[in-house]
Amino acid sequence: MENKKVISLKYAKAFLNIYLDDISLDNFNAIKKAESFFSTHKKSLYFFSIPNISSEKKENLIRKLLQKFNLLELFEPMVKTLIASKRIFLIYDMLKHITRLYKQRKNIMMFDIVSSHELDKDDLETIKTFLSKKTGKKIISKSTIDKTLIAGIKLKSSTLLWEYSIYKQCETLRSQLTL
Repeated sequence: MENKKVISLKYAKAFLNIYLDDISLDNFNAIKKAESFFSTHKKSLYFFSIPNISSEKKENLIRKLLQKFNLLELFEPMVKTLIASKRIFLIYDMLKHITRLYKQRKNIMMFDIVSSHELDKDDLETIKTFLSKKTGKKIISKSTIDKTLIAGIKLKSSTLLWEYSIYKQCETLRSQLTL
């Protein structure tokens, strides 16, 4: 299992060494969607590791999946390499490594912007500018509405959380009163 991670990491690094500048933000989002697909459909990965299934069938399936995510053209050389080396089953781990490494190499941090109400474009840009100044990174964000905040905002990434909301103030007050 550890060997699988090491090999998929090497493929991901090699892919990014060649194609880093060819990956647009749309491609990056598509790669994340493909990664999410494989994460929620892990049984589909077993298909790629069954030796009795021909390489041609595996190649056709992976091509259809990548085409669904508009990634076939970008990943065509990698698919050929993985099929030729009988390692197409590494595709999910490779996609995970690609998204992580891409964010590192492009100095990107992803944030969920959760607010109690819908934010307009200017508000979102102001928040992204704030986050960019605080983190020193380019910000990619996804915004959602959470009425339980009552009023306010929550900004969260994989490593950071910043929240200023009525809900949080109520929870802080509640915890202080129960002491």
